[in-house]
Amino acid sequence: MRVHLKPHAPAGVLQDQLTIVTNDSGGKTLLLPVEGRITSPLTVSPASLFLGVVKPGETVKKRLVVRGSKRFRILNILCDDPRFAFDTVAAESQSLHFVTLAFTASAETGEISKVIRVQTDLGSGVCDECVVNGTVLEGL
Repeated sequence: MRVHLKPHAPAGVLQDQLTIVTNDSGGKTLLLPVEGRITSPLTVSPASLFLGVVKPGETVKKRLVVRGSKRFRILNILCDDPRFAFDTVAAESQSLHFVTLAFTASAETGEISKVIRVQTDLGSGVCDECVVNGTVLEGL
């Protein structure tokens, strides 16, 4: 017996069971446990990043690790906040990329919560995200 996952099964722990019903006279049923760990073809670490408390005009740099199940190129890194910038990405395919994220605080103070999305050439729809949080405070 072979068990296959759907192509877009979400990453995480899988714990389920198969129920097999026989056609013998007793009509027995067998329960077979199915367990495993589904890994994503692409992961960004850390998945959640804390910038800390930043004052206006200050720049904070952090490093993201982008890992794939096979060699890939990063096509784009997206964030809807212009205060974020990313270093240039290697042009060659690799299974591991290091990306430097730079956040430069503007005069706008308050909480920051943004999503960074990494797009690759691993196939349609293969991307991952990192959530970035922090605070911009005046007069630190």
